[in-house]
Amino acid sequence: MAGIGVAIGVSARTDVSHFFNELLISVTNLHDKARKVLLSKGVYVRPPQIAPPASVDFVEKQSFLFDFFGQHKRPLTAIEMTHLFINYQTNALGKVLMMGFAQVCKNNDVRQFLSAGKEIASKHMKKFSSILINQDIPAPSNWDANVLNSTHAPFSDKLMMFHTTYLIAVGIGNYGTAAGTCQRMDLSATYTRLSAEIALYAEDGANLMIKHGWLEEPPQAVDHQKLINQEK
Repeated sequence: MAGIGVAIGVSARTDVSHFFNELLISVTNLHDKARKVLLSKGVYVRPPQIAPPASVDFVEKQSFLFDFFGQHKRPLTAIEMTHLFINYQTNALGKVLMMGFAQVCKNNDVRQFLSAGKEIASKHMKKFSSILINQDIPAPSNWDANVLNSTHAPFSDKLMMFHTTYLIAVGIGNYGTAAGTCQRMDLSATYTRLSAEIALYAEDGANLMIKHGWLEEPPQAVDHQKLINQEK
């Protein structure tokens, strides 16, 4: 839904804009159906909740933003809790997906890459959950128990790598959004550090896909300098 929203914002052709509008409606309906199924089964993971504020308050001290070393951190804002929840959920999804993919993929390089990703996701989940728990906010549950013992691959290694690298890109985007909207600077610093770790992991994935000839080259701008320098 987020990706389609970006596409709608940059589409100038009417038919292309209409296509993405219809796609957004379709995906929104699918999301609504999935949410209702989760609620009916009692497995929907609800985000953290806070009591409605009784009044409007204003920040009086810079420690609201910059208290890196204080013993008592201020409570998380609703926005900060939301991003911690979203990023925990994204990593939980990525962890179980890579765990399942690692069990069934055929290529040893891919298996090692996916196993490393599972460990990174697990570490990031622990970081986000510890921040929430330290503020007496319950951490979301995970889906580790839903990965079964199958070793039969439903997809090719190429498709599994595509899904994994796309999730990595989504994760980096989520961290960037969180870092830009969190008002506690220690949280922004955490997101920046974790983003750097994922960026290195993403580079490993790109190199692996290049090695196996799986990385499709997207359209590029014209290299005018190359055209100027070529021999006539």
